[in-house]
Amino acid sequence: MFEQSNTTSVSLNLYYNDGSPSYYEIEYGPVGFTLGNGTRVNTNTQFSSNYLTVNGMQHSTTYDFYVRAVCNSSAPTDTSNFIKYTYTTVGSCPKPHGLNSDVISGACNVGSGATRVMSWHYDYGTPSSYTVCIVQQGDQPSATANAYTTMNNSIAISGMYCLWKAFYVRANCQNGDSSDWAGPYYF
Repeated sequence: MFEQSNTTSVSLNLYYNDGSPSYYEIEYGPVGFTLGNGTRVNTNTQFSSNYLTVNGMQHSTTYDFYVRAVCNSSAPTDTSNFIKYTYTTVGSCPKPHGLNSDVISGACNVGSGATRVMSWHYDYGTPSSYTVCIVQQGDQPSATANAYTTMNNSIAISGMYCLWKAFYVRANCQNGDSSDWAGPYYF
């Protein structure tokens, strides 16, 4: 139901399984707010019939959303009951997700080592860069030891030896913050 494509907007994809309502009413506010005291919007006048984007959300904040279907636009009191949903927005610099890695040439114990590509997804805009850290079994990531910086959401590194067992990645955001480390992704 909730999608967050940037750090200050939340999109709701609404579905009513008892027919096709005329529109939806949504009231939202900080977690615990009293229904009737929040911000009320409806999909009839502001957005498409079953999709709503709420802008101006705060980072790392929990909100309550009350949603109901208005079954007949000419009889606005013909509604379903409000259903409450709770959602917490992401931080100002969320961490990447969907880590993956594959050897694209060589092997860790032959010659100069393997060439391995590491990739990830980032759904919240474009950070200024990413820091990738390759570690041995059980090691924690560091921004300096076996660390690489890239502007892309993947990197190919040559000379990978058998002792390197996993990688971590973090986003370095435009606002100067860095995300938490995502990972480890074990090879």
